Amino acid sequence: MPQVVPSVGTTGTLEFAWTTPPASPVTFTYTMNVPAGTTDEQILTASAIVRISGLSPVTITVTPSPLVVAKAPLYHSADTNQDGKLSLLELTRVIELYNTRNGTSRTGCYAVQTGSEDGFTPAPTRTNSTTVTLTCLPQRGYRQGRQDRPA
Repeated sequence: MPQVVPSVGTTGTLEFAWTTPPASPVTFTYTMNVPAGTTDEQILTASAIVRISGLSPVTITVTPSPLVVAKAPLYHSADTNQDGKLSLLELTRVIELYNTRNGTSRTGCYAVQTGSEDGFTPAPTRTNSTTVTLTCLPQRGYRQGRQDRPA
């Protein structure tokens, strides 16, 4: 744990520091909450400054940079009528996609299909080890272009 930490509730730039560096390698984890009522995506950037006695400080960009925390979706993509709950019909569709098979193996693979009830269709010829880029993601709020392998 760093010896210098921000107070709970601090906003803006948060600074952490070790007066005595921990043994390498160092893994640093923190949890942040988006303020209640926030509706837009949040963009986070981080950097680490390494200071060694007698040398100039070195700034390292922490990845991913920037980290974009997408706006939370209001409804799950399976909730096609957006009533906040999954009907038996909507749940059956999720099970249908989950049970997509390639031969005797369940892959759960699906593909984008315009005009279907939810924008997707089973993809029985694709294996679950194939990485694809979906142009439309199954859960609203995720960033476009993300590598995804539905299973």
